[in-house]
Amino acid sequence: MPERCIDASIAVKWFIKGENFRQKALKFLRESQAAGIKLIAPPLFEMETDSVIQTRVVEGKTTPQVADQTLTRRLKKLNYFSLPKNPQTEERL
Repeated sequence: MPERCIDASIAVKWFIKGENFRQKALKFLRESQAAGIKLIAPPLFEMETDSVIQTRVVEGKTTPQVADQTLTRRLKKLNYFSLPKNPQTEERL
């Protein structure tokens, strides 16, 4: 199965209206899902996405309610695979 690696910069565009290149990011997501491409993410993906979304709240570009929904529901519903921890170091690869 083909894979595409995603990171916080693209994920934020899926959820926060007004982000630059949001339509391109949404097209990337739709096309990946339609083609059966597996999305993979770096080990710190959720933490990085959370950080960017919280920054958007502070900047006034989104509301705390949208941020909470994104982090608790929308991000969790995405079908992606996070790269595993390295068992020898207990750190993520």
